[in-house]
Amino acid sequence: DTYLEAFYTSWLATEQTVGGKRLLVSIGGEAKSKLIEEITKLEASGWEIYATNHTHQYLAEHGVGSTFLYKASDGMTPSVLEMIAEKKADLIVNIPRQKNGRAEKTDGYAIRRLAIDHHIPLITNLELAKLFLRCLVEIDTQKLEPKSWNEYHYHIIDANR
Repeated sequence: DTYLEAFYTSWLATEQTVGGKRLLVSIGGEAKSKLIEEITKLEASGWEIYATNHTHQYLAEHGVGSTFLYKASDGMTPSVLEMIAEKKADLIVNIPRQKNGRAEKTDGYAIRRLAIDHHIPLITNLELAKLFLRCLVEIDTQKLEPKSWNEYHYHIIDANR
């Protein structure tokens, strides 16, 4: 019925699901500021937020509580690698910086590779992340039901009358 519902149900059609309310974020550069509103709303609605160093600091500066995780290259715990390998994340948003150093590329690659290996939904595009997080905040994802083509088709015809 809405743009967000259409986007979210199309995502569900890719046979992915978000099984809980644990979000892992590792966001490079200025992208953090473009997702802060959605992450703030997710935290307020009961989501547990986990973040790597700079993202964790940025969230704290903006009043968002998150659990700190070390990057893969830090070699310390609690780490992003452990969280993903133990499937303690339900959704991962990993937006790389435009200009990465070697360690950042390695860390980001490790996050993305493990997310895929452990079948955890992963978003790497800023605009898609913003839209997807809005879906989780603004619609009741548990009550969405698919519609047949006929329901959609007749709804459009009725709207045009």
